[in-house]
Amino acid sequence: MDMYQSGSRLGCMDFGGDIYIAGCREGYFSCGDVYKGGSRVGYISNEDLYVEGSRVGYVTSSGDMFVDGCRVGELDDGGDVYVQGCRWGNIQGSLDDLEKKMYMFAFLYCFTDAFR
Repeated sequence: MDMYQSGSRLGCMDFGGDIYIAGCREGYFSCGDVYKGGSRVGYISNEDLYVEGSRVGYVTSSGDMFVDGCRVGELDDGGDVYVQGCRWGNIQGSLDDLEKKMYMFAFLYCFTDAFR
């Protein structure tokens, strides 16, 4: 799945779970674990995302994203990403199930500045 921000390709996640940003492999997903730069930085458990041992956020089945208990945005089924009410970017590919939404939320949280 390719991620676009402001019309430019930001990065992608391939079918093997590898994360590429600007053409460089930055990390990967493996069995729910999130690796960045070769180190495990977090994991996905159901709809929850944990980073460095703490629960940082979650995604609902409707695509609402929450960080530290506050709704920060939405992932719609068509692949559009909204943060704080503004369209942040889009994902080339459908986000039609919770698992895809959860991986994209982890991608946004761990590999972009979407929530900072």
